[in-house]
Amino acid sequence: MRYAYLQLGSDADTEEAVDLTFDAVMDCWPRMLGMENLEGYAWTILKRRIIDMHRKRRRRPELMEAAAFEVARATPFGSTRGDSNWPQFGDDS
Repeated sequence: MRYAYLQLGSDADTEEAVDLTFDAVMDCWPRMLGMENLEGYAWTILKRRIIDMHRKRRRRPELMEAAAFEVARATPFGSTRGDSNWPQFGDDS
């Protein structure tokens, strides 16, 4: 899992990649039993899942990241929404 985390940078993506890898291994387990290098085959599956996830990220923008950026851009440095410095709609001050 550490390798996947280092490549993907998020716990959720890491868990998804490892789960997909495990599912793929289980789907072809009888065939894998005849292979010489089971560990190498499993690593190959994981690496391909990570590549697929990177491709998926490039195709669709991360909506939450974009929303967080917009909030950060609109927020004065060092303030939070509960502060009186937070810009209010209709506030002319």
